Amino acid sequence: LRSAADVVAELESLARTCNRCHQPFREDELYVALEGTSWHQGCFRCAQCLLSLDLNEDFFEVDGRFYCKHDFEVLYSPICTKCNSFIVGKVMKSANYCFHPDCFRCASCDGSLDDGAWCVDGRVALTGEARQLLKNWYCPRCFDKRCETCASCHKPIDKERERSTMALGKKFHVEHFRCAKCGVAFMGRHHFEHNGKAYCEEDIVQVDGKLYSFFFLRYALYRSGGGTIKNRPCCGQPIGGGSHTHCTYISHWLFTP
Repeated sequence: LRSAADVVAELESLARTCNRCHQPFREDELYVALEGTSWHQGCFRCAQCLLSLDLNEDFFEVDGRFYCKHDFEVLYSPICTKCNSFIVGKVMKSANYCFHPDCFRCASCDGSLDDGAWCVDGRVALTGEARQLLKNWYCPRCFDKRCETCASCHKPIDKERERSTMALGKKFHVEHFRCAKCGVAFMGRHHFEHNGKAYCEEDIVQVDGKLYSFFFLRYALYRSGGGTIKNRPCCGQPIGGGSHTHCTYISHWLFTP
């Protein structure tokens, strides 16, 4: 006698049909059951090349379609930027670049950057442990060693994505080079040095009384339509020479039409 369970199992088997050919399975026939679908072994094929899939080898499923390893890699797997081989499994991404986790390493110290956080884009909205420079990736420690430091914020200046300026014998982010009095960024405008600090045109005349007379004199000459100044009031030396701090700016700005 057969049990009720055996009868139910047989009926369920007969009710099943192959997902590919839609034919029922023979009694006691071995078939493939995956993701709620059933297949004759001969019908279980790669959706791309149509070759039979060997159950003892790797195959992959995408949106209910099954692929052999070769076609899955060609169709869906990114290529590692470092080793140029297909990536199957976890992918580390930075902008349009992809890496195997073990290939995503600092170009300087070879330390792993696989910590779950990486560059957001190639120019770097940076997070976590990765920094990009000239298509190389660095850990923060090595990246900082390769960059000049802003004299204002004391952070590295990324030449790939940040503008910088040289002033007072130091490097600054453009937006961090500011007037020592009012705090407004120069952003390429003229600045004036006094006692190792930079000032804008409006504030230097308040900080340095001598320069106030120079501004007034230049303005008066401009309004009168001409006039020449042969010697600097600050040091008495001819315009175009002298080493006085003020002389540099008088020559290049105050007495330039």
